[in-house]
Parts: sequence; structure tokens; C-alpha cells
Amino acid sequence: MDEGKSERVLLFDVHAHLEEVENLSESINEAKAAGVIGIVAVGMDVESNRKTLQIAEENSGYIYPALGYHPWGIKEKEIEENLSFIRNHIRECVALGEIGLDYKIKVKKELQWKVFGEVLSIAEEHKKPIIIHCRYSHGHGDGVGT
Repeated sequence: MDEGKSERVLLFDVHAHLEEVENLSESINEAKAAGVIGIVAVGMDVESNRKTLQIAEENSGYIYPALGYHPWGIKEKEIEENLSFIRNHIRECVALGEIGLDYKIKVKKELQWKVFGEVLSIAEEHKKPIIIHCRYSHGHGDGVGT
């Protein structure tokens, strides 16, 4: 690098919950000014996945959607609705996430593994990368637990 000449670092944020940002336009402008050249917005359930797709559509070429089913929000009666939404919108997203396991929360481990496995199958079938949430579940690869 030449003396006196500074290089700007370009960044790409690969995990942002943009549906939770209060003043999104201002935040996007700040990110651009800081050198962020793109953002992968992650979803957590049907509602946030819908919002994520909308945000990405409104900011095409800068924000890219990832559809997910976060372990914190898994409810047995809502599993098929969430998985169906992901399947129906798979072509609109660049990745699947946020998905994974969290053994600190009260959601049954067997249910988390079921959902995680289903979303991994969708990702594999459609050749999509995944964004994983993993908390206190290391070393528990059997798919079941207490």
C-alpha cells in the first residue's frame, strides 16, 4: 500500500436480523457508508421470513434473503406451516438460516433435531448454503437428548 493512500475495507454482512431494526433505511445508509457492500438478512419463522423477503425485494442487489426456522421459535403445531413457507419460497433466497440447535432453551431437543434435519434436507435438495445457530449443543450428535 502506498504511503498516504488508504484502502477502504469492504464488508459483507452474512447474518442480520433486519426485520428487527427500528429505522431500517437509516441503518442501511450507515452500513453502506461504513463499507458494507451487501447484507444477508436471516429469517426465524414465517412472519420474519415474509418480512425478510420484502426487505430484500425493496433493497434488491444489496440485501439478500435467507429463510430460516430458528430453534427458539419452534412450536409443534407450526412446524409444517414454517417448512412449507420455506419450500414455497426457496428459489427467492440465497441461503437457509437461521436454523440449528439450542440446548439452553426449553424447546424439546427431539423437536429441534426434527426441524433442523428437515431444513437441512431442503437445503441439500436445492443446493443452498446454511446459516447455523448452535448453542450448548456441541458434542450431542445423536439427535436426541434429555
